Amino acid sequence: RMLAEAAELPPVPASRVWAMQRADWHLFPLALVTSCCMGASQPVYSILYSDIISVYFTPDDDAIRARAKGYLGWFFLLGGAVLVSKTTNSTVTGMIGERLVRRLRRLSFEAALRQPMGFFD
Repeated sequence: RMLAEAAELPPVPASRVWAMQRADWHLFPLALVTSCCMGASQPVYSILYSDIISVYFTPDDDAIRARAKGYLGWFFLLGGAVLVSKTTNSTVTGMIGERLVRRLRRLSFEAALRQPMGFFD
């Protein structure tokens, strides 16, 4: 029954939803940059893995140890960057979503309060 009622409702244009997000547009670039950093991390990991495999074909043990320590630093650096990016992205997108939900709930509550008393019978 609820699906039939929902089908009768007029469609909501996406521009209306984006207009509700206008107050938080300053957060979107940060969310975009951190998403790009997280997405770029996987190809960088694959490049590091492919480079570190070539270390094992070096005949000198000291050279292997030195190059492995260099790659260890790169892995820690990349892991730290992913940690910061993921944490920031989750926080920012969560804030954006929470604020939108708060606005929508307020609008729904205000619309309910505007109804005549007979609506609630």
